Amino acid sequence: MILTLQESVFSSIMFCYFLDCGPSSIDHFFLNEIKENPDLTAVRLMTKSTALVKGDSNQKIEQSIISQLCGPDIYPVDTSYRMVWYNWLIANRFSNDPRIRRTGAVGGIYCIYMKKNEAIIRNSLEIIETVIRDTSSELKSIDDIIKRQFNHTLSTNIGEKQFLEFIGKKTSDIITKQLNMTLNEKIHEFSSQITRERMSQTEKFKIILQDMVFKKGTPDEIIEPADKRIHWNSIIKKLDKIILNRIPELVKKKADPKKLRELYELLLEEKIWIALPLNEQNLIIQTKDIADFFFYYWLAHHQLLKKNKIVQLYVQVTNLSKLTS
Repeated sequence: MILTLQESVFSSIMFCYFLDCGPSSIDHFFLNEIKENPDLTAVRLMTKSTALVKGDSNQKIEQSIISQLCGPDIYPVDTSYRMVWYNWLIANRFSNDPRIRRTGAVGGIYCIYMKKNEAIIRNSLEIIETVIRDTSSELKSIDDIIKRQFNHTLSTNIGEKQFLEFIGKKTSDIITKQLNMTLNEKIHEFSSQITRERMSQTEKFKIILQDMVFKKGTPDEIIEPADKRIHWNSIIKKLDKIILNRIPELVKKKADPKKLRELYELLLEEKIWIALPLNEQNLIIQTKDIADFFFYYWLAHHQLLKKNKIVQLYVQVTNLSKLTS
């Protein structure tokens, strides 16, 4: 899946590491134009986000800023963007620095986004941290990174030759491109869930009516009010026929609560509304929302909601049901 700048939560992701030559970009993914040399950007990012203090032989300062998500903060290359990042120690047995060979050096994944995405980022910080932590757990050494970038097997022995090839190919987007896709998937999924939870039943019903019943935004959209009335009556008649085929003893005017509960279970469990000429289900709408919708409007169509006991039944059935999609 290829995402545009408008569709992606992040405009770019950089994976930086403190090699012997200093902060360096070893894998990066940009959706928009690169403003400067990625290695120079890496220097700016790691200088801002880490505290690599000369003489810090015990790496106490480094330890205090690793293995946790940091930010949001200004992206130093362009202040119209912001960033969150995650640092961890990555072993490098090829380093000339004995401290790094012994304890590793700081690496970091920097996720840059436009300010307009601030709210969604702040609401998703826990999700972002989990995804990046999972990635970092698979990249504990420079060997792990080289194997990932060159598609080596886990059993491949990495030597000086492979390390030098890696240094020459540290402009790839193999790691960060996949990470960007995973982050987008998880963040959008989480945001949709939050949206569903915060939406009122009226808002959900409006989406079902417009998107699924009247097919808004499709070539088959029903626009004219008269056509909408005709189409809606047709939908209800088809639903009636399906219901009576399944519950032939249902007498609408009698409004037997037991039979109405049975009807609701057919809508919720067996999704009998699938047989109706509807558009595809909106991602933020659940099966239970659709069952509630058709149950409510079927009752209203047959004027059953004029009876207080049926209104109470509707509230009880839709609120107490534990069956959700």
